[in-house]
Amino acid sequence: MQTPREHLNQAISNEKFLNEIDQGRFPDWTVTVAFYTALHLIGQVLARDGIDPDSHQIRNDYIWEFYPSLWKLYNPLYTWSKDARYVCGHSTVKDAENALRQLDRIEAEVNRILTAP
Repeated sequence: MQTPREHLNQAISNEKFLNEIDQGRFPDWTVTVAFYTALHLIGQVLARDGIDPDSHQIRNDYIWEFYPSLWKLYNPLYTWSKDARYVCGHSTVKDAENALRQLDRIEAEVNRILTAP
């Protein structure tokens, strides 16, 4: 099982790459990398809780049940990323911008959860 620190380090690495992507040329990759960054930010919370999901469904179910405020932020990005990955030519610059804004919201919510008493 990965530790919260390992998830944070992967999120930081993903975010560095995310900042290198030309979102005008590659909005699909912007959305996809934003999603995987969020996945590892959320991974910190799950690892802290002793949860090591081996599928998106298990992760999604856990977040939905125990962190509904986080789920409301994460689920749209999850959906957008599936479209970006599997629906050719679907992603737009606006989608990329929305994904980046959603990632910021997820990061803030994860930080709130991790620092709550």
